[in-house]
Amino acid sequence: MSTIINTRSPFYRKINNASLASVKLELYIFQGTYSSSLVTANRKYTLKKDAIGSNTYVTFELSKLIRDYMITEYNDYATDSLWIQAVINIYNSLGTSISNTTEPYLAIDGYGYFENGINPRSVEYTTPMLLQDNTTIYYSDGQDIQIPVYAEAQTISNFISFYWNTRRLLG
Repeated sequence: MSTIINTRSPFYRKINNASLASVKLELYIFQGTYSSSLVTANRKYTLKKDAIGSNTYVTFELSKLIRDYMITEYNDYATDSLWIQAVINIYNSLGTSISNTTEPYLAIDGYGYFENGINPRSVEYTTPMLLQDNTTIYYSDGQDIQIPVYAEAQTISNFISFYWNTRRLLG
């Protein structure tokens, strides 16, 4: 399951290791249906940071980098989400790689509120999940209605049907 990144809020990725001297982070950014074959062809950034002093960590802020590839076109079908693959290599003081991990993310054109804390909307949220605060949707007869739903873990047909019927009964 991917962690959601709200790209209009800062998203910090802190990397710790007792032997850490430097970290190389490669960001692969792509849109559409997720496929591992798309990852290698879409490297957008390679960043390297050295630990400062006796620190055993480095921190990267990912949202600003990801927003460079976010396309938002209002009143149109838009690409408001991107797949992110972060490949993290940790090096010791000899320059030897001591750890190599890959982390999947789903970046959306969203934000969190101050009271929600840092990096809101993480893996603790379940799916399906409505990606908007307002529950009143105005539409023109005969026009498509677009409802943003995060549904990585299951299909959304029953969720939308249930949600629609519940709102019609309550509203």
